[in-house]
Amino acid sequence: MDKIKYLKSIDDLPEGKKYVIWGRGLNSRSFEKQLYKKNIKEYKVVDNLDEYREELIFENEFCLIITPLYWCKKIIEEVRTVDEKRIIYINLMTNMHEEYLKNNIGQEKVKLIGDNLENGKKDWYEIMKLIIECDESRIQDFLLNDNQQYGDQYFDGLNICEGMIIIDGGAKGGNDICKFSEYIGEKGCLFAVDPRLNNERHQNIIYMKKVIGKKKIYKVDINKGDNSKICKNNGGSWIKAIRLDDFMLFGLKHIDIIKLDIEGMELEALKTGKRLILKDKPQLAIAVYHKITHFFEIYEFLRGLNLGYRFSFKGYGPGYSECILYAY
Repeated sequence: MDKIKYLKSIDDLPEGKKYVIWGRGLNSRSFEKQLYKKNIKEYKVVDNLDEYREELIFENEFCLIITPLYWCKKIIEEVRTVDEKRIIYINLMTNMHEEYLKNNIGQEKVKLIGDNLENGKKDWYEIMKLIIECDESRIQDFLLNDNQQYGDQYFDGLNICEGMIIIDGGAKGGNDICKFSEYIGEKGCLFAVDPRLNNERHQNIIYMKKVIGKKKIYKVDINKGDNSKICKNNGGSWIKAIRLDDFMLFGLKHIDIIKLDIEGMELEALKTGKRLILKDKPQLAIAVYHKITHFFEIYEFLRGLNLGYRFSFKGYGPGYSECILYAY
């Protein structure tokens, strides 16, 4: 795709322009902090085509910076339906984590984890190259190949059998619930935990409108579609929380699988289930891409439990988005 630039440093932005940031997630907020440090104040944030159209009306000259790597291709296609001339920047910056990268991520640590992966070494080293060196080849491959398939997220690394009991953190109410339900059959049970669900029971699924975390209650923005997040400022709704260890109080003999994709709360959630994990050693499918630090900290936490877990790793999107660490 022509007229696309890869933003590897805040200094790569052309001076004297106004900027529009597409996205309101973690990468967008981190990018805004970099702009603030550079005393750059002429920017606006959008996350849909209608908002983008409004900026087109009022501004003749600005640079568009796309921060959600997973959706970058779709966003580019939408933008070009109304604005073919705009030069688009895809944000590959990881220097918002510069202190962590400098002090905690060296080639020794990257190699230590990579060498201990049973499957997914290629994905691991490709993504580490992108994170550490801002190498854009993985993104280019995604943009140029229309039929690229990344696999079956969550299910590739799990051995799901009839009768299993599964905790699905970040269930969302979509296709994953249906697939889990089908695999475990009538004798199994799926606990679908998500703040956007209603508390109810249906066949072999127990829906729980909750957050998994160490506190008793959290304020959550549940109007973010697939990306509901804990609120640190005003707004949001108060949602009760459950700890993973609390499932031990339900009279269950064994938890077979835990899947967590909960917008950066994964490590905190795992720590609330230490007793459960030590007791049952469930298979795990954990999203590690919401925070750069989680690529390392979640592996180190699970390895430190000394349960003999084997690990595999797979990225299901461009860049370092949609990456899952499996333990079994």
